[in-house]
Amino acid sequence: DDGGNGDLSQRGERVAGALAYKLLSLAAATEKSKRDPVVDAAVEIIRDSWTDDNLSVKALASRLKTHRSTLCRRFADSLGVSPQKYLMNLRMSRALEYLKTRDEPIEQICYQCGFRSGNYFARLFKRVTGLTPSEYRAGGTKTG
Repeated sequence: DDGGNGDLSQRGERVAGALAYKLLSLAAATEKSKRDPVVDAAVEIIRDSWTDDNLSVKALASRLKTHRSTLCRRFADSLGVSPQKYLMNLRMSRALEYLKTRDEPIEQICYQCGFRSGNYFARLFKRVTGLTPSEYRAGGTKTG
């Protein structure tokens, strides 16, 4: 008997799978034949710098010498998601992976994944997965 925790574990796996699917879909979207070179450059910067907690849409737009709102519009037109959401999905996907494959403290993983605040990371993680990072790491079971 799993003590009723099987549903949580299955939900955690579904959430992880859904995030992985989103990221794969976004990656595939960047392979389209008619790509936007500004969006391609933005995706490259995000993929190279996702761990940098100073990476923001404003900083990205500045590096690309374009206006923030123009970047957001072109990004959404090309990929169907905002640059901020793309970055958050990438960071969260990595956090899910790291929580399952690394032994570092959760707060250290949070910073490794580009989040500035452990509290913000925990709230966002709970909102996205329905579990706390500790619960997810424990196999998707509620603690306490």
